[in-house]
Formats: sequence, C-alpha cells, structure tokens
Amino acid sequence: MAGSARLAGRTAVVTGAGSGIGFEIAGLFGAEGASVICVDRSSEAASGAAHSIRSTGAIARALFADVSDPSQVTAACAQIVRECTSVDVLINNAGGGGVGSVESLSVEDWRKAIDVNLAGAFYFSKALWPVFAGQRRGVIVNNGSIMGLMGDMNSIAYCSAKAALVGMTRCLAADGAAHGIRANCVCPGFVDTPAMRAVAADPSVGRTIADFERSIPLGRMASTREIALAFLFLASDEASYITGTTLVVDGGATLGYLGSELSVTGAGLAAG
Repeated sequence: MAGSARLAGRTAVVTGAGSGIGFEIAGLFGAEGASVICVDRSSEAASGAAHSIRSTGAIARALFADVSDPSQVTAACAQIVRECTSVDVLINNAGGGGVGSVESLSVEDWRKAIDVNLAGAFYFSKALWPVFAGQRRGVIVNNGSIMGLMGDMNSIAYCSAKAALVGMTRCLAADGAAHGIRANCVCPGFVDTPAMRAVAADPSVGRTIADFERSIPLGRMASTREIALAFLFLASDEASYITGTTLVVDGGATLGYLGSELSVTGAGLAAG
C-alpha cells in the first residue's frame, strides 16, 4: 500500500464484517493499508469478506465469533493477539434485531438484542483493552444508530441497546484517555443495505424505500461507503484529538423530519 494510506501498518478488527456496513468498513480499511481481521458469526461470510479484501492485494483474515458469546469473543481475541504483532483498531459493528414493543417483545428476544448490540461491544473492548493499554495506543469505534438518540415505535430493545452503546462509548473514552485509547461512536441513519431493502419489501412493514427516503432531508438513504468513511476518519490519525464523541451520519433525519408514523421496524438491520 502507498505510504499515504491512512491506516498503513495497522491491524483493524471489524465485527460483523461479513455483510452490510461491516463489509464496507473492512474493505475500505484494507484499501487504506490496514491488515483486517474480519469477524462474523458466519464463518462463510467472514471468509468471503477476507477473500474480497485479499483479492485487492490487501491483507485480511477471517475469524468466526458470535459477539454475544463472551467465551467465543475471549477465544477469538486470544487468537488475534497470538497471530498479530499489534492490534490498533477495534470496530464494534455487529448488531441488529430487537424488533418489538414493550408489550410484544419476548424477554428472550430482549436479551438477544442487548447481547448482540451492546454486550458484544463490551466483550470485544474488554478482551482487547489490555493490548491497547500495554502499547499505549488504540482506537475503538462503535456502530450506534440514530435510533439510540431518538427512540421510536416497535423497536424497544434495539433503541435501548444503541442508546446504552452511546453511553458506553463515553465511558470507554474516559477510561482510555490515560492509556492512549480513543473511543467514539458513529450513529448512522437509514442505510441502503440488502437488509434494509428486505425490510422495505415486507408488506407487514407497510413502508417502501420511497417512504423512508421522504423522511430524510437529503432525500435518499446513505450508501454503505458513506458510513464506512465516517469510521475511517475516526479510526485514523486525522481524528487524533477526537474521543468520546458521537458522529451522526443520517442525511439530516434527526432534524425532525422523521415522522412518528414511520415505525423503525428493521431500521436497526440497516445499520448492521
């Protein structure tokens, strides 16, 4: 990679790298010089992401782990530490699910959503924290959501988890400052992913892509690349004095155009 690459010589761990935003982040980081560890709960998806990156001449490897299982996360991070000379960036991207209201959502599905969207980020951050602290450098970027800032109908678990993730990011930043560790959060709005397209095609949702886009002042959903570029900025030295912040990338959706009648069912899937 060229010397001007923003992540040259660094190792980045990306969870949920097998599809959607995570796939885009992993590919972009590889193009910017990073060695990328593609983590996914699907070994096939992780392998596909790593293969795609390697086909461009970048360095990548696949790693299977369910972020909601602390034992799997511990084992995965131990393998990363054994096989890599350093670990520089952690992208806690894996997430999704949690559709339902306080009335309709089961306790089991509540726990699953919290485990995937919130606990998984804690498990990975905790497992790699000693590495970051020991080398006195490290960057954590969490994938939040505007739903964690606003709340909405029929998505109590997802919104709650993402709101807590914003708070956890600030705590990571506060705890990490003395160790050279930065932590920030990206909060995407509606993103054009296969998952989002599938949601809009579901008759039970009652909203088309056009309906979602009408709620956005810029008039369209984000591309996965536009979201990935925000992660790249926060992971790079260009953001060396930024920690504890939340970067909203939503085309203006949080300006007040998002009508309450637009249930966010599936919006969480678009952000994962």
